Amino acid sequence: MKYFRMFALLSCWALLFSACDTFIAKDEIGRIVGDPATYQDRKVTVKGTVVEAVSILSVGYYLLRDESGEIAVLPEGAAPPVGSTVTASGRVRSVFTFGDRTMLVLEQWSKDRKEGKGNNRK
Repeated sequence: MKYFRMFALLSCWALLFSACDTFIAKDEIGRIVGDPATYQDRKVTVKGTVVEAVSILSVGYYLLRDESGEIAVLPEGAAPPVGSTVTASGRVRSVFTFGDRTMLVLEQWSKDRKEGKGNNRK
């Protein structure tokens, strides 16, 4: 009976951790792009499909799309492959504004940066 309880508890934990991505709060890309002033320099988490990607010598850029819109992402390393589904966390930056159009990017950071172990850019 003791082993059954331990197995049941471990099974529940495994199920919970495998579904964790579902419970992480995510921002809609369309809201971020539609209201750039509100999201400027704010930390966000978005999830979508990579529709365009460029990597040169471990420096990359990719375009992430969800059902509400698209945003450019600047990762710390190489860009993920086109067609992959990714969750990106980082800070929203305004690259430039021309008239009523604003070009935004999501400056992505790794787990070490989020926890303050890396060299955080502010």
